[in-house]
Amino acid sequence: MQRKVKVELRGPLTRYAPNLQGGPIWVDLSEHATVGSILSSLGIAREYVSMMVVNGKKAEPSTLLGEGDCLIIFPPVAGG
Repeated sequence: MQRKVKVELRGPLTRYAPNLQGGPIWVDLSEHATVGSILSSLGIAREYVSMMVVNGKKAEPSTLLGEGDCLIIFPPVAGG
């Protein structure tokens, strides 16, 4: 059985979703998957990301992921 993590891409980052439908996607996890490895697998450059959250807590690219985790990736926000 494959281990998976739920990934939600916000704002313009939805263009990196394989299905391009904007909903959550499920990504297969490798043995020592991190937030950074998920970004790489989706082709998202780090400069396009302002914040990453795993299970409701702020995360870093080095944050390890486990089966069933929920990763939300936010782009930079401008405005005022």
